[in-house]
Amino acid sequence: MCGWVGAIVGVSSAVVLLAAIVLGREAWPEGLGESPVRITASVEAVRDAVARRPLGNAMRVAVVGDVQNGLSELAVLLDAVRAAEPDLILLLGDCVNRPLDGRYAALRSVIRRHAPGIPLLAVPGNHDVDEQGSADTYVRWMGPTTWELDLDGWRILGLDDATGILTPASLELLERAASEPPARGLILAAHRPIGGPADNVRDERRLQVAETGVLPHTRLTLQGHTHRSAQTIDEGGVCHVLMGANCDRSSHAADTPVEAYVIDLVDGALDLSTLAVARSRRIDRELRSALISHVYPLVRRARRALSER
Repeated sequence: MCGWVGAIVGVSSAVVLLAAIVLGREAWPEGLGESPVRITASVEAVRDAVARRPLGNAMRVAVVGDVQNGLSELAVLLDAVRAAEPDLILLLGDCVNRPLDGRYAALRSVIRRHAPGIPLLAVPGNHDVDEQGSADTYVRWMGPTTWELDLDGWRILGLDDATGILTPASLELLERAASEPPARGLILAAHRPIGGPADNVRDERRLQVAETGVLPHTRLTLQGHTHRSAQTIDEGGVCHVLMGANCDRSSHAADTPVEAYVIDLVDGALDLSTLAVARSRRIDRELRSALISHVYPLVRRARRALSER
């Protein structure tokens, strides 16, 4: 009996190890000593992609909220997003639930399978920084924590408030936009709420944004983090969208949908709509994530140790 049990355990371990190697190489194909190819595109690449769209078509941006551990939900949502033919996908932070190399590798695997060829930009969330507040792993895999994208008279700002307040680089982007506003309007994207009614009137991020003087030039703010949805228009006419029906399955019941927003920008008009799909309860992608996140890094380290002998 013990012999059979040992054989079964041995075979099972070999199958798990082989699966981890196959899936890990697919998700993390670079050499052991190399930095990963970033998941996000450069702003230059996004501008080039938008410039190639058919003449007269609206510029379309698909916005996805917190991903965290919801890779199966992300997969079905990206399938629907891809069918909407956006020029850009925007992730609003918490791209993973822990800032580990393997988690970003698993995320990249899902994005490459379900949204191939669509440029993607992101901002960091609190789950993208480590216990010391460092976003180094996020930067290595996802790209810069702040960015500025000018398209057809619109400007989208990617802001970093992952540690709780807006960073100096984010404030610099806002101040420059306030002094040199785009012709058609600003869209501000951050992980934590930066606009709209505040739960606490002393919310520091909202005060930071207001103090830069950028709000009169802003048409739309996009934010996640709170796991609840709201859409409000303030007294200045700014639309504030809080995305709550996101991929993170631990925060939602099985019968709730997962949503993305689709923004069409044509001339000076901004049209906002919701794209909702049934929430997936499959676990195969989470199993893939576990193999890529935990088992394959051990294989990589073992191979590196052997190569250095």
